[in-house]
Amino acid sequence: MLIYFFIKITFLFLIRKTSIRYYSVCVLLLFIIGAFRSYSVGTDTINYLYYFKDFSTSFDSELRVEPLFQFLTILVKRYGLSYRILLVLEMLLFLLPIAIGFRKTCKRPIYALLLLFLLGFYFSSFNISRQMIAVSFVFCAYCYLGKKDWIKGAVFILIGFLFHLSSIVSILALPFIFFDFRKK
Repeated sequence: MLIYFFIKITFLFLIRKTSIRYYSVCVLLLFIIGAFRSYSVGTDTINYLYYFKDFSTSFDSELRVEPLFQFLTILVKRYGLSYRILLVLEMLLFLLPIAIGFRKTCKRPIYALLLLFLLGFYFSSFNISRQMIAVSFVFCAYCYLGKKDWIKGAVFILIGFLFHLSSIVSILALPFIFFDFRKK
């Protein structure tokens, strides 16, 4: 609980700052807390630890885990790295697309980051990490699609889909970007 108040106070102190340096401090703070959390934090964290220990170093089509998450796990295992490194990479893959998207689309990205934190999406990434990684890539895709950068948008949606199949739903929203539904 103390860490929650520390994050909130830090954000409130830096909220009026517009420098990328202050924004980076906030992103880094969230990254460090999420990446180096205890294995007991997050309902799926311990399950992924067991999954990581039992996982082989080759693809298994029988597993009900999406390809990019399998690839990430295989990469970490093949280099003999620990489960902590997998958590670090997961948090990086969750926060980096969101941080980029907020920076590209918001006048005050620290406000958006604060909302990510206060509305619980940040803490959801501790429990449903694959889904939140997919959400962050889809969010970044929509930032590019909103600027009519179709290739980058499609690539980010595909990456999100390869981390979690539920992000396929994001394709249903594409007509709202492509077509103007306002009456003339």
